[in-house]
Amino acid sequence: MTPITILRTRHPALLATKVHRRTADGIETAAYGNARTFDAHLAEVESVFELATLLRRLATDPRAFVVRGIPKPGRSLHGINRRVHGEDADLMPHPEGLHWIKVDMDGQPMPVTDAVEVEGELITGVRDPKAAVRSVVEAYLPAYFQAVTAFYQFSSSAGVKPWSETRLGLWYYLDRPIPDRALHDCWAKRVPAIDPAVYVSSQPNYTAAPIFEGMADPCAGWRQGLILGDRHELCIPGAELQPIRTAPKVSEAERARWQAALADADGELERALGYISADDRETWIRVGMALKADGQPFSVWDAWSRTSGKYDATDAERVWKSLDPSDITSASVFYLAKQAGYEPAVGGKPRGRAQTLATRRRARWRTARASCRS
Repeated sequence: MTPITILRTRHPALLATKVHRRTADGIETAAYGNARTFDAHLAEVESVFELATLLRRLATDPRAFVVRGIPKPGRSLHGINRRVHGEDADLMPHPEGLHWIKVDMDGQPMPVTDAVEVEGELITGVRDPKAAVRSVVEAYLPAYFQAVTAFYQFSSSAGVKPWSETRLGLWYYLDRPIPDRALHDCWAKRVPAIDPAVYVSSQPNYTAAPIFEGMADPCAGWRQGLILGDRHELCIPGAELQPIRTAPKVSEAERARWQAALADADGELERALGYISADDRETWIRVGMALKADGQPFSVWDAWSRTSGKYDATDAERVWKSLDPSDITSASVFYLAKQAGYEPAVGGKPRGRAQTLATRRRARWRTARASCRS
């Protein structure tokens, strides 16, 4: 059994969902209420099917949502806040972690499949909701998500905002409890398409269906549902829950050497990439983020990606679109290359076996780049 903390707003006017109203000028949307105090209730589930039953019930309560945090021992369950820090905080992370997770996927390009309706270049609706959900899982989530039973909920904005982007929440039951910090600080950073905020212990995981006034729900009858898979528990590999290695700070002199090398992007960047193997997925994503931050086009990353025997064109294009380079700099390419024996032409020359391997990779990189351009 694993606990789920249900919070319910105390004031009836402060809702935990959106209200869409049809007016003469179009559709007006009232956002979530800014409630500060709640009544808490603890539920328990021990399978994805019990989780789905609970979520179906909560979907009918516009004042309820769930959080990953649990009430602190000895605290009243009435009139609590949802803070986890400070002496007056009423919530705390579960010390052992929880068996359930929500995967929040908003704002990614909706895959164009037979499951959606398309007019010209625009997606105008959903023809087969479950098939559409499966296409999103296949397009954006790692292989270990495939064929796993999940409860899906289209968000409160689905059907009102354009279908060109995903507006979807997926709920899974895990094979073991996982702490919030491991999910937020480690795992979520490896899956660029998802929102890590829901793994903060105090963050609302919204469950209520939206309210429509003067109009019907565009997703009536299929806003939520169960996707059956071959397995009913999600297994996230242990390695995915480990901290991502980050580059240490470097001296200004060394950074200047790298930036000087970067200025000669046509030659030096290509030479640096020749030292980096594209086989490791974590490195592959880091290099993509760095190149995107530097303003390099997809073709540069794609050509380097093709030097790996694991290359998948569809996966490469999808990941590139989802990369957010805000937390990494272009110097990371040169840092990774240096770890493999690279030295910038400004102030040093590559040596020995590292140079031989780099030359071979660079030859493959040039071949791949030529094939991209042809």
